[in-house]
Amino acid sequence: MSTSVKEHYDRLLARHYTWMFGDPETVIKRTEQWFEDHGLRAQGARRALDLGCGSGFQSIALARLGYAVDALDFCQPLVEELRMRARGLPVIAQNMDIRHFDMAGLRDFDLIVCMGDTLVHLESREEVRKLLGDCAHCLKSGGRLVLGFRDMTQALEGPARFVPVRSGTDVVFTCFLEYEPETVHVYDVIHTRYENEWTMHVSDYRKLRLDPQCVAGQAQEVGFTLDKTERDHGFVHIIATRQ
Repeated sequence: MSTSVKEHYDRLLARHYTWMFGDPETVIKRTEQWFEDHGLRAQGARRALDLGCGSGFQSIALARLGYAVDALDFCQPLVEELRMRARGLPVIAQNMDIRHFDMAGLRDFDLIVCMGDTLVHLESREEVRKLLGDCAHCLKSGGRLVLGFRDMTQALEGPARFVPVRSGTDVVFTCFLEYEPETVHVYDVIHTRYENEWTMHVSDYRKLRLDPQCVAGQAQEVGFTLDKTERDHGFVHIIATRQ
């Protein structure tokens, strides 16, 4: 039986999370440019909410673009890392399960982003729909929603299920994927070297196989108008406006 997503992050992934993306500043600048290119720079005093913020690539980019940012994640080490990296910026980072953010009194946002693998980390399509409804409730009229998630609807086969993530002098990170009807069973395999001795660490969890059209339809059902859907290197991005 696989571990929960939170257990997986706490047990293994959190300490390698930022490293696996490469240089943090490069990732933040690329993210900032993506928001710029999609017309999402803040105009005047604006508030943004980053759901599943991780170590803060989106949060910091949005703060640099003029937003006051609330950032939520269930992984305490990543929240602490964001707090350290965002010093001097208008970012409030909290350790919180995003499935319950609507009960925390967070309201009246101009922009909500839920990017990376956050949506596919939820346990069911019903939880995805509820989260979208919560976003609609917590956005101002005319507020924008940005969703980003990995499209895993097409199953990989054979050796393609082994996915190299990143390697360095002392760390090698590989994923192995098993496709199931509704989910993908993910095995993160990380080899680390200490004093010329290599140790293997393995942890597994499941991700939802979300159909982009289904997610877009759910967003419309809870009160959003779709502005744009695009695909880029296996990721889907949906931009919508609260009616």
